[in-house]
Amino acid sequence: MAEFKKVITNKGQELITAAALDSGELAVKYIVIGDANGESYEPSAEQTVLVNQRNKLLITERIVNSPTRYTFLVQIPQDIDYYIIREIGLLDE
Repeated sequence: MAEFKKVITNKGQELITAAALDSGELAVKYIVIGDANGESYEPSAEQTVLVNQRNKLLITERIVNSPTRYTFLVQIPQDIDYYIIREIGLLDE
């Protein structure tokens, strides 16, 4: 069975802190997905990009479930190439 990991990057923590101190809104605009070149790797807090980003998707809906939990919805186009999603990230711009 696959093992999944969640890492909040240093940049992500900065955005979360800014949202908590400022408007309360997490300024996230895109979800990026990639295949990590077909390899597993250990994500780190220092990362600022995916290993191999394949798509950048505009968030179409944002749901605030609680102050610390969000749901982001995107539409994945049918015409993208097939690949196994091994990494996902959030972008503010």
